[in-house]
Amino acid sequence: MRVRKRALTFIILSIIAITYIIRVVVVNKDAERTPVVIYNVGEVVDFGTDYIDTADEAIPGYAVQVLGYELVDTKELYDRYNMGEVEEYALKNTPFYCLLKVRFYNNDCDMGEQGGLMLSRYSLVGDNYMSMVSENVFCTMYPDMPGISFSLRQGTSMELELPYPITRNEGCTKSDMEKKAPMLEMSEFPNRKVLKAV
Repeated sequence: MRVRKRALTFIILSIIAITYIIRVVVVNKDAERTPVVIYNVGEVVDFGTDYIDTADEAIPGYAVQVLGYELVDTKELYDRYNMGEVEEYALKNTPFYCLLKVRFYNNDCDMGEQGGLMLSRYSLVGDNYMSMVSENVFCTMYPDMPGISFSLRQGTSMELELPYPITRNEGCTKSDMEKKAPMLEMSEFPNRKVLKAV
């Protein structure tokens, strides 16, 4: 009797598992993939109506251009911008930064402060890592800026270096990044737009 109950339980669980697997395969097979558009270094790319999380983030009229990047040891970065002594745990956790050189343009956005850039949305991506702009380091590098969220006057542009910390958690070394340069991800929907750094 017990053997029958176990066999029946096994058969029922197997049917449920197979049904679940078939459903997952069918759903994913027919799912629409977000188109990925890759731009070369130096190309000026319009934000258009693309966004990261919600359509409210779209800033039509703005554009961005990646000009290159520099890898800088954390201690050297702190020395360069007079940020004081680097604590030992910070050096161990974040051995270096990627300074991404970009130029933002406000070609035709007249939304004022309601439509602008939020640098925390634009991540640095590679094969096995993703990094967000360090707000503390950015504000130290650019003390006259209002923070990592700002807008530009219509018809103006601004060149900046965006500091992306590369931590040990990413498992990425300087030589990895020199072999395969990072990319700036500027949107995820309806198109995933990424810009090469070299």
